Amino acid sequence: VQPPWNMMGPFQVLSHMQCNHGVISLAHRLEGCLQINGEWLSMDGGFGYVETDWGSSFPDGYLWTQANFVDHGPSSVMLSVAEIPILNTRFTGSIAAILHRGKCYRLATYSGASLLRCSAEQTILKQGGLSLQVTCLAQTPHLLYAPSSGDMNRLIRESPSCPVRYRFRQGEHLLFDRVCQHASFERVPKQKKAQSL
Repeated sequence: VQPPWNMMGPFQVLSHMQCNHGVISLAHRLEGCLQINGEWLSMDGGFGYVETDWGSSFPDGYLWTQANFVDHGPSSVMLSVAEIPILNTRFTGSIAAILHRGKCYRLATYSGASLLRCSAEQTILKQGGLSLQVTCLAQTPHLLYAPSSGDMNRLIRESPSCPVRYRFRQGEHLLFDRVCQHASFERVPKQKKAQSL
């Protein structure tokens, strides 16, 4: 399912953004096999997610999480919160893309979303009657290279498979409350200097 919007909103027209973010597919069918350490793992019948980043650097501080699950069809959640330098100032921007029961939802700073909380344990994003709450239950961090000023010389930690709870409400109606055991979660706190090799 391709999201019917550009994730950067009005910021897509700015050519000097430090980091740009896009979602290519919220959920698509998987077919085929992957060989890991001599053992074959079948992907048949699964659902995939594809996104993209481009620019010169990851943000100094950010949070990102993504998970897929099945609820009357494929569902997908992606949330990104980042410190964004632009026009000699900085602000915290948020983007969330949610696919649930065939409907796509978007929560974003440029659409009036408010970040009510953002910590290593819990993040809450609210836009009108929509509310997304993300709670990381445990992290399994692995070192990962990340871009910094055009070079892949920054070390960050990402948990590619860990339990995360996602709660999504529309007004008083709870659309879903799911603990995804194999979600991806990444929180990089802002540092005065990015950790490098």
